[in-house]
This record gives sequence, structure tokens and C-alpha cells, in this order.
Amino acid sequence: MSPRREHRQMSEEEQRTRGAAAQGRHAEGTLQSGSRFSRGNATTIHGHPAFAGYHFADGVFRVEIFEPVTDRTARRVGERIIDRRECLFAVGAPGRFDNHLHRITCLSETGHSLHVYSDDALQGVTFTEAE
Repeated sequence: MSPRREHRQMSEEEQRTRGAAAQGRHAEGTLQSGSRFSRGNATTIHGHPAFAGYHFADGVFRVEIFEPVTDRTARRVGERIIDRRECLFAVGAPGRFDNHLHRITCLSETGHSLHVYSDDALQGVTFTEAE
């Protein structure tokens, strides 16, 4: 078992440091953001609104998938290594921000991705990893 890790939503300064490039509302209220990651950068364990789409443009990433244990803890149930251009998407329950629980870690020197959401992804619920 891995040690319990405390995670929280990143501050605006941390998002800039991580390299969140741009964010803006587009047609029908969708939100998109571009991110630049450096080796070792990892997101919190977090959820998203009803729709979330990801395009990994370059770099190598680990995408860990989680399922909730309690309302604030989650257990890792799988992972996928992304080592080429690839797109993923998830569809969940409308009006919720705990869909598609995951954590993304950059394994290469740098990596870039584009994210498209049906609503404000910064409202995503964050979780800690269950022991």
C-alpha cells in the first residue's frame, strides 16, 4: 500500500507555474485549457464536469484512474501510459464535478495537452488517495 497523500486544488500561482497556458469559454459554454507540464508535475486526484476531453500533443504521461471510497477519498483502479499523440474523453453525470476521477503525471522532460470541458473544470472535486 502506498502512503496516504494529501491533495488539494492548485492555487492560481501553482497553475501558472505548472504551465496552464490559456483558458476561455467558447461555444455553448464549453471551457478549454492548454497545459505545459514538466517532468514530475502531477495533478491532484480530481473529477470533472459531465464531459471532459483531452488531447495529449506530445510528451509521456501517466493517467491514473480512481474510484471513490468516501466523499473525499479514492482508490486507484488502473493506469494508462500515454506515449504518443492521443485523445481521451469521459462522459459522466450532468451537474456533478466528481466524474472521471484521475491524476495525470508527466514522465517526460516536458509535455503538452489540450483539455475541453462542458463546464468549469476548476470546480472539480479533489480527493485524497485511500490507503
